[in-house]
Amino acid sequence: MPIYGLKVPNLGVLGLKSLGIEINPQSIRAALLDWESQLLVKERTYPFPPHISDSPESIVEVNPAAVVQSVLAAINELSGDIESDLEIWISGRAGGLVLADELGRAKSNFMSWKDRRAQQLTVMNKSHLDRLADQWSDPRFSQLRRELNASSMFAMLYTLADAGTLPDGVLPLTIHDFLVSHLCRQPGRMHCTLGIGLLDFQTNDWFYKALERAGLGDLWLPEITLDLGYVGEVKSGNRIIHFRPPVGELQTILLGNRLSAKEINFHLGGNPRITTIQYGNGALSQLSIPYFEQQRLISAPLSESVSIEAESLESLTKEKCRELAEQCESAATRFIDLNRFDSILISGCPAEAAGQLSESFMGRFNKSVRFSEINAGLMGLLKLAQS
Repeated sequence: MPIYGLKVPNLGVLGLKSLGIEINPQSIRAALLDWESQLLVKERTYPFPPHISDSPESIVEVNPAAVVQSVLAAINELSGDIESDLEIWISGRAGGLVLADELGRAKSNFMSWKDRRAQQLTVMNKSHLDRLADQWSDPRFSQLRRELNASSMFAMLYTLADAGTLPDGVLPLTIHDFLVSHLCRQPGRMHCTLGIGLLDFQTNDWFYKALERAGLGDLWLPEITLDLGYVGEVKSGNRIIHFRPPVGELQTILLGNRLSAKEINFHLGGNPRITTIQYGNGALSQLSIPYFEQQRLISAPLSESVSIEAESLESLTKEKCRELAEQCESAATRFIDLNRFDSILISGCPAEAAGQLSESFMGRFNKSVRFSEINAGLMGLLKLAQS
């Protein structure tokens, strides 16, 4: 059975059109996906809705209705003149949280990727995040501990439960899965590529034992989907809009950049990571995450200090870039043989920083360096639509 990508018929001859939508903390980017020309058509960028301004500094929430409206505006602008049926592909960053009911009605605001309430100190001068990590000291949960950060869904759920503010009978969703659930009026699902730090990728299911240990064993959790078949549809006028399962931002960026088996990817944006295409099996299996086209990736989080998402260009001095290269090299040597790789792909950084970073990484690794295309995520969705 295909695990990470379902080969579907090419429905272009039937007039079906494809639309790709990429969602991240800065923007919502969208484009029509032209299968024949292999190009993005009518590409547009919309600002991600602002967070609710009267919240405390550590609480960063967004009205989920505003996200829905922004996505609908993108769909209408790019496909309003299309009379045929439409399929929508969505990619986005893992993490964040919306609580919803079985019909996709929001029961909370969207707890953004930038939310840091999990780091607030509680009893014994420990944060919610520290307390959750203590619950997962068992070696069986080492994969979860490694991926634990303030923006992960489990950290946010534990923080709400720890504070006594997690309601019963709600379904925890990413903002991307919430969109599909809300528009299709059905329970949300989650594709395995959005499950980093949530799923046991040996079984492709939730870490139930770990959730029980953390007092979250009674959670109602989304159904996990392993392929790319339709997960919902909605009628709009005379046409039907079909939704593919939202997929992970990291994987679509790498697919759009055509990551090779001889390349190392350093993602220096939000949730920084080091990633390669998995080669064989064995001791690295705990670092294995889903990819597409029957492949898997070896991937591990980097220190948040490596992220330059919030850095100004002025702060990216030569010294800062050298430090970043050193940190990345130190992380890489802990779990991969650098001699196996010929080049480096850097993603998640502004194009203006490419010169400084390229010089530092080439000097540190003695390998060629290339940078992610600005529209790589949407190009990854185009490749999936062509499958």
